[in-house]
Amino acid sequence: SFISGDKWLIQEGGRLGEVRAALTRNPAKPVSLLSVCGTLKDEEERPEDALKLARAVLKEEPHHEDALDYLLEDARERSAYAESLDFLERMPKAQRARHAFHEAWCLYSLARYAEASKRLEGAGWSEQTLRGDAFEAMGRVREARAAWERALEAHDAELAKVPASGWHHASRAALLVKLGRIGDARAAVTSALGLERPEQQCVQHALGLVCLAEGDSAGAVKALQTAVDATPDVEHARFDLARALAGAGQAKRARAEAAAAAKMSKDVARRIRAEPALGGRAR
Repeated sequence: SFISGDKWLIQEGGRLGEVRAALTRNPAKPVSLLSVCGTLKDEEERPEDALKLARAVLKEEPHHEDALDYLLEDARERSAYAESLDFLERMPKAQRARHAFHEAWCLYSLARYAEASKRLEGAGWSEQTLRGDAFEAMGRVREARAAWERALEAHDAELAKVPASGWHHASRAALLVKLGRIGDARAAVTSALGLERPEQQCVQHALGLVCLAEGDSAGAVKALQTAVDATPDVEHARFDLARALAGAGQAKRARAEAAAAAKMSKDVARRIRAEPALGGRAR
């Protein structure tokens, strides 16, 4: 239904009405709310108007699927985990199931580890990696390692089927660091650096993790600062940069970076509390 959207467009008037009219000239091809919001955000460069429209629709139709999808994506981009869960809980069962991994990620980021682990029973490497992280956070070390081993097996099976990319090798390196296989992690990140776009965030983050594991704090700072500069809103990269800065003896910068990361995720805040070098207490 587009009833709510029409009401809002009429009330607001202006170019939004023109957008709506242009998109609906062909009655044989109905236009979705996602299309209108996407046009407002990307082509009209009016993201706030797109959000207003989606919120207006949701206010009158609390379970409108397109409105929920659009607002969830916006919350995802802002790492607004509690807000994301609110939208997810309003979704019909089938729609919510399509966002199962994101729901688990939100629960994990809010330090709701047991709930997150129960939603991560899929066999994919992303699911098993996050499940292992959740188990580790709960102190269930053996289960964490078993999940990471399953993740590596699934990751390697996927990598065998697709063209090599820096992202695939970088994600494999990060997983190998979790398993303590630092030599293999170094080989994986070297492969990532040899492919296109070695400066991309995931590659530099993985390189920083490998350097940290090798005890190379200076190398870790350089790589992780590049990763954070590329994508400042990745909280785990900022946390890892804080650890590297502390290892390099840059305590003031380390604590500032840790403070910024702690505001982004309850999981990261918990990790910082366990790091004496960042002002926390040892586990």
